[in-house]
Amino acid sequence: MLAVVCREHPDTWDEYVDICISAYNSTPSRATGYSPHMMIFGQEKLMPIDIVYGVLNRPGEDLSGQCNCEFTANLERRLKYVHAMAVKELGSYCERMKERYDLNLNQKQFAPGDWVLRYYPPNKQKVLAGPTIGPYVVTRKCSEYVYEIQVRPGATKLTVHANDLRKCKSLLGEPNWVKNAILAEKPPQVNVRAAQRVQENAQVARVKQTNSSTQWSQEDIQVRRSNRTTKKPDTLCYA
Repeated sequence: MLAVVCREHPDTWDEYVDICISAYNSTPSRATGYSPHMMIFGQEKLMPIDIVYGVLNRPGEDLSGQCNCEFTANLERRLKYVHAMAVKELGSYCERMKERYDLNLNQKQFAPGDWVLRYYPPNKQKVLAGPTIGPYVVTRKCSEYVYEIQVRPGATKLTVHANDLRKCKSLLGEPNWVKNAILAEKPPQVNVRAAQRVQENAQVARVKQTNSSTQWSQEDIQVRRSNRTTKKPDTLCYA
């Protein structure tokens, strides 16, 4: 709000500070659903438009005829209710913002041993520095979006969100201590395709052998049938 005023009135912006503060304190927040004035004082701020239309007390905020004890009890009750509702609304607001954020989220995938750069905006003393520092090495994947990185062996490990990391293309494929440890623990790789071919060839040989055995046995059966002496039928004698 103040930035907009500064752009529209660059020479006299300081004259509008009080108005901006009043507008900000009386505007309900999207996160809590209540204005800052309501969160602090337990009632909405009285605006000039309320005086014009004679709305000096909003429903439930009429304090006339109350003693100090009643006023304090009502104020305490109202503040507790407002704060409880604000916390509830804040949780719903966080869930909505997370859903909107996840809609356009491009998930980044890293593996242990990858060289990465960490997004780290420079401070005022290093305004000309780049927005990333590193390189780091990914040591462990903590969850779907969180990774553990390390700048050198023995250094402190940092837990960083995936959105604050990007791959270091200049060191792509270069060895590091994490890759060496993974290769040392990993068993020797076997050519899976060659092993499959050996199994397929052995299976084909077994099938051929089975078929040839079945064929020879059928030939033996045919020879035996041909060599078998068939009994001639009895001839009929007619007188």
